[in-house]
Formats: sequence, structure tokens, C-alpha cells
Amino acid sequence: MPAFRRPSLPPGPLRDLVGALHDLHLAAGHPSTRQLQHDIGGPGVISHTSVHNVFTEPRLPTWGLVELIVEAMARRAGIDAEAEVNRFRTLWGQAARPAATSTPLGDAPLAHDPKNGPDASGEALQPLSRPFLELLPAALDEIEAIGTHNVADRADRIPTGFEDLDTLLGQWSLGSLIVIGGRPSSGKTMLLLKFCQAASIMHGIPSLFISGEMNSVDINTRILSAEARIPAHAVHTGQMQDDDWTRLARRMAAVSDAPIHISTPSKYRFEDISAEATRLSQESGLKLLLIDSLQWLTARSDSASKSAESSLWELKDLATSLKITIIVSAQAERYIGEYLGSGHIQYLRDAIAIDIADVVIVLYRPDEEDRESPRAGEADLIVVKNRNGPTATVTVATQFHYCRFVDMKW
Repeated sequence: MPAFRRPSLPPGPLRDLVGALHDLHLAAGHPSTRQLQHDIGGPGVISHTSVHNVFTEPRLPTWGLVELIVEAMARRAGIDAEAEVNRFRTLWGQAARPAATSTPLGDAPLAHDPKNGPDASGEALQPLSRPFLELLPAALDEIEAIGTHNVADRADRIPTGFEDLDTLLGQWSLGSLIVIGGRPSSGKTMLLLKFCQAASIMHGIPSLFISGEMNSVDINTRILSAEARIPAHAVHTGQMQDDDWTRLARRMAAVSDAPIHISTPSKYRFEDISAEATRLSQESGLKLLLIDSLQWLTARSDSASKSAESSLWELKDLATSLKITIIVSAQAERYIGEYLGSGHIQYLRDAIAIDIADVVIVLYRPDEEDRESPRAGEADLIVVKNRNGPTATVTVATQFHYCRFVDMKW
């Protein structure tokens, strides 16, 4: 394992500390970030990026990280770990003094580099890029987290609620815009609620569900019906049986504790959505925004097509800036049944979604057109665009009496 790249630092206590870390790393046999991570206790204790940054970042690391890494390297080098920790505690304390603090290399332009010279206002220009080597540890963290299939290790991913869809997409990625297309009354709202329930009820991920077509009571009723397996008709008509009340009671704790926020305005603008998503992102760590549907979004435009395009671009920008996943439903113009098998899927009314969205999924139900279809009770989630992987069709089961879609194994 080659040595870590040393940061460029001016003479002083911080350089002495970093130099001592590199010397101890050499004495320990140049262990890799993975080896050090394993010695300390694995990914759940410290990440690849944290280990790498202690050696390469031109700024003072936290003492907690230094202490863990020094202990691990001392054991590998056969050195008294307690003595080394005490030595580094002194070095770290000297570097932490205000008089010894130096300007981090990443926060100032490189010396004698005309590309980083002052702009017209006399202020130094900030770099807009970072070297690949600095970004590599974060990529390694992501690769390892993907391999573990552990949601807790994948803070930038959100489970979809369907095993095969998770396998195809690698779960929802933060910063992505997802468009769900389908016919009117095909189950788009129910599908969005499934995604919401999977994230917030099953995994405690904060979400915001916005609907311009349903009121909050109906949305809550659908969620309770799906979670407690109570026929929606029985809920709406007041015909719940004792067993229904029992199942509802068993699921109430999980449902009531779920970090789901619901908004049902009669009309809303992108500015309203952006403000609410930003607020929830800051206050509760919002990660998932679901909008039902695109046609309810209002943008300042002279034409409906331009309005849809601008709204989608605004949603994509919002997903990127807040680092959240945004899922929005959209009406499909029509289906061309004979083309389904060859991958030439129906036209979306807002076809621009194909160009802007990161993932486009078409909801197709064979029993919509033929109630006697041998595939009655099934639905295809046809992934017609996947920016980060292949396209395919994921078949799920419909349980409309419970207001939900489920994996076929159910």
C-alpha cells in the first residue's frame, strides 16, 4: 500500500502533527484505509473518507479520529499504544491553539497560480473543481455500502419498497428526479404512497407527500388500509370488524411515529414546494419529496408544454440542491399495447420528462384493458429510462382492496 499523499502545509504545529501521523503510518507498514477501518471497528465506527482525510486534508482533524487511528497504527507497529496516544494528544493540542491555526489549503487559491488570481472585485476566485484523488475515498465508501446491502450504511439511498426494483435501480438516489407515468386511475397515487410508506414507515426516512387531488383524510385512510390490511371499502363505509380494529391497533404505533408530512393544497406553485421542502430539510432532515401530480404544478409560462418543462427542471434543481429524491407522477397520453413487448412504450403527455428525469417508470396494468386477462392482479413497472443502469420491467402484485402494491412473492 503506497503512502497517503501529504498535504502542503506551512511550517508549524499542524504540519508537525500531520508529519507525525505519516511517520507512524510508515512504521505500521502503510496500512490501507480499509485495514485501518477494520482495526478500529469497521464501517459502523469510521468511514474510508474519515480515515483518508486525517492524512490528506490540510486542516486539523478531530481528536477523536486521531486517537482511534493512532491506537490502530501503534498496535500494527508494535509500539506502546498508550504512549503514542499521549504523544499525539500533545501534538494535537499544540496544533489546535488559535495562534497555530493555518488557512486550509482548500479554502484559499494556490500560490502563484494565475488561474486562481483575483477577479474584477479584487477577491480571490474559488476553485470550481476538486482533484479525483480527493473524491476517491467517498466513492470507495459508496461502493462498500452498496456491497453490504445495509440501508444504515447507505445514507444517500432510499429503498423503493420493491426488492426487484431496488436491485435494478440500486434504490432511489439522493439528488434524483423520478417521473412515474400512467393512465388516469391506473394507481399512480397508490404507487407514490407505497414509495412513501417504504421510506418513512419501514425505514424512518423523512418524507413529504404533496397531493392536489386528494385531501389529507383520504391519504391517511389509504396509508392505514395498506399498512393494517383493512379493506378500504370497510374503512370508508364504517363496516370495520373486530379483526380490522385489532390489526389497525397493531400498526398504529409504527404509522404514527413515521416521519411523513402531508400537504394537500388546492393549487400550488413551485415556489411553495421549494420553501416547504427547504424548511423540512433543515428542521427534520427531509430526504424524499413525492408530488401527485405534475399537472397540478403551476409555472409562469405561456404554454402548458413550457410549464411542464420548466417545472421539471425546477424540481431537478431542487433535488440536487437539497440532496433529496423527488418523485412526481404524470399522466400518460395513451398506451400502444402492441409495442409494450418491444420496449416502445406509450407517449407521456409531458414527453419532456424523458429528457430531464433521472428515472422514468411507466405503470402498466394488463387488466385495465382486459378484465379477463390472465395477468389480472398484476402491474408492470416499466423502467423506460435509468440514467445509472439498464432498463427493464418489474412485475408487482396489485391489492387494490388494501390500497397497495406489493412484491409478487406476497
